[in-house]
Amino acid sequence: MEEAEIRTMSLPVKLSEPEIALRAQELASAESVLGDAETRLDQFVEAAKGTKKGIETEIDDARGDVRKLARVVRERSEYREVPVMEEADFEKGAMNTYRTDTHEVVATRGLTHDERQQSLFKRGRKTSWPPVPSRSASATCASARSS
Repeated sequence: MEEAEIRTMSLPVKLSEPEIALRAQELASAESVLGDAETRLDQFVEAAKGTKKGIETEIDDARGDVRKLARVVRERSEYREVPVMEEADFEKGAMNTYRTDTHEVVATRGLTHDERQQSLFKRGRKTSWPPVPSRSASATCASARSS
């Protein structure tokens, strides 16, 4: 007769009181490890959210710079602070805003009531502004001088 082969199987075994106490301590320790790991994961996720938000802000800023610089290159010009000067055109009832670097009119608006009441010649002003006076303005100035 052949001898039977002995092998093992995982089967339920009733625990003694000391074994139950040991398993209870292991359970508490495992729950503590689990809680710590979950806390670290939550902290990591929150930190990642902050990092993600920071990187998204950086990307948005970079995209804005790219759009701005692409427009500048495409249009071959950019906005800068340029000195300007206003000059009243009493004949037309307009206030012209000139660039001081190119003497180009960049804006025109109507004179206010108070501006219309001002004299054509401001006391103490010695300038040749605007750069190229119109004929009608020269004629107005000449007629004002003769009176």
